[in-house]
Amino acid sequence: MPIDNARLAPMQPGLSVEELKAALGKSWKEPSLQAEGHLHIDEFGTRITADGRLGEVHFRAPFELPPIHGVRMGMPAEELHRLYPGVERISDEREKYGWTMLKTNLSDTLTLGVGIREDVIRIISLTDPTAVYPERPYKYADPSLTEAYD
Repeated sequence: MPIDNARLAPMQPGLSVEELKAALGKSWKEPSLQAEGHLHIDEFGTRITADGRLGEVHFRAPFELPPIHGVRMGMPAEELHRLYPGVERISDEREKYGWTMLKTNLSDTLTLGVGIREDVIRIISLTDPTAVYPERPYKYADPSLTEAYD
């Protein structure tokens, strides 16, 4: 059964993971412990908090969705700058691949992020900067320990 993008489009930080499960239907797959709450499905991604809510969501072109806080997929970068003149550039490893990553705080618990490539918005994300995520087991173990024995 294909994923219903229309049911994923309204996902946002704060929603219960149960709402995400309902939207994904049979495509739902529990994130592994090592994923620290990250879940990626085609052009949609999310990160689930330690208390079972969505802490961030992101959409990548060609995901079809209505405007999010006035920003739409395929929107020219200059329109974004008119809509949010205080948007700030963030350093990101994707810069070496031609991306410009920007963000703006909409409130204390909601940040809007965009990824621009070729002067067009191709990534839209919403993040709760106060969210707490699960950590993978043994995250801080000695990295030089690479083999396990009984």
